[in-house]
Amino acid sequence: ARNPAATDVPASAIVDETLRIYPPVHITGRLIVKELDLGGVVIPAGWETLVPEIVLYRDDRFFERAGEFLPERWLEDSPLHLERRAYFPFLTGPKFCVGSHFALLEAAEAIERFRNRFQITMLDPEAPQGRFFALSYGPDRPMPYHLERV
Repeated sequence: ARNPAATDVPASAIVDETLRIYPPVHITGRLIVKELDLGGVVIPAGWETLVPEIVLYRDDRFFERAGEFLPERWLEDSPLHLERRAYFPFLTGPKFCVGSHFALLEAAEAIERFRNRFQITMLDPEAPQGRFFALSYGPDRPMPYHLERV
């Protein structure tokens, strides 16, 4: 049986939007191996840098209405501006997570099964803020909810 209240937005879009709004790792260290010019600012080779992915994910230049949870932005026919190169929850290049495809499939399957079986009601209407200065990103307070099997 399918939960009649379940959204028709694909679970994969919900996963991508969740990782954009609430990235588990929101800042990454990188070593500059070759001198880099970023808009006139030269970063010498050998410097250690921090890449704050969450800043990109919350920037309206890359994600229209970036402060809103809008999983439909990931649909092919979405009118929302989406800069896919600014989204890398599993990193890129040689540090790319080899298990990312499996993790995304597994998360989408879990969401699909959950939303077809349960109705969840958040008891606090105010969305939580994140803990920016923590090893991993998470809510700043408990998130009480009511869960009902459908």
